[in-house]
Amino acid sequence: MAASKEDDYKDSFDAEFYLKTYYSSVKSVDGTTEFMLSHYHDIFQTGEITGKRLLDIGTGPAICYVIEQCLRFDQVYLSDFPESNRRALHQWLSNHNFHDYSPFFKHLAKKFSDERTWEDIRDEVAQKLSGILFCDVRSASPLKPSFFPQFDAVTSTFCLHAVPETLGEYRAIVRNVSSLLKPGGWMVEMGHLEETYYTVKDTRYNVLYMNKKDVCKIWTEEGFTIHNWKEYTPVSQERKTYTDWKSIFCMVAKKKNPSEK
Repeated sequence: MAASKEDDYKDSFDAEFYLKTYYSSVKSVDGTTEFMLSHYHDIFQTGEITGKRLLDIGTGPAICYVIEQCLRFDQVYLSDFPESNRRALHQWLSNHNFHDYSPFFKHLAKKFSDERTWEDIRDEVAQKLSGILFCDVRSASPLKPSFFPQFDAVTSTFCLHAVPETLGEYRAIVRNVSSLLKPGGWMVEMGHLEETYYTVKDTRYNVLYMNKKDVCKIWTEEGFTIHNWKEYTPVSQERKTYTDWKSIFCMVAKKKNPSEK
């Protein structure tokens, strides 16, 4: 079944199936989960990306890619469009047994030289999560009806390229996301390159095909300086059964101050 960009994301996205299928273990057939967890750790451990308040856009139903952010910022806000994803996030906050993230907490605990246990990390994540918000990146006010002052940093994983149907729409989304970020603030986006679709259960979701040049050109023209770019291309082809992406990218960019433009 093909999914529309709005109705089927809102009504048919199966959050529980998604969690059980893709986030029951850190180990993945193509190594992507390990790469992303490790690279988020590398990005934030430098201490360059700092601040008090961070927004994650398009969190989905899983918290595994916001753990590092919660360990570095005082307040972390999650957001997504489908109600099913936001409900799954609320359910984990209310009951940590809703989904077992212990493999992810244990994986990251090994990267720290202090005496924090994986339970300490889990509890800190739960404490730092300050809100779970509705978000529509197609809107000029993505968090409406909520309103927040601009954030010190914004992260997004596998979201922004899944929404638009054209590069013009992606540019508009970048502009909308930028409005949520302070001048001088940091943007970290992880996404897929050269992807056209992915599937969850029996539903196929179409994705805008983009390459590195497309992504870098649009973010740069919308007032960002790209400080770091990294790609990961797995050897395994097993993912071909549910998606066709060629590589994962991670972009770290800084929003220019008005005087720099």
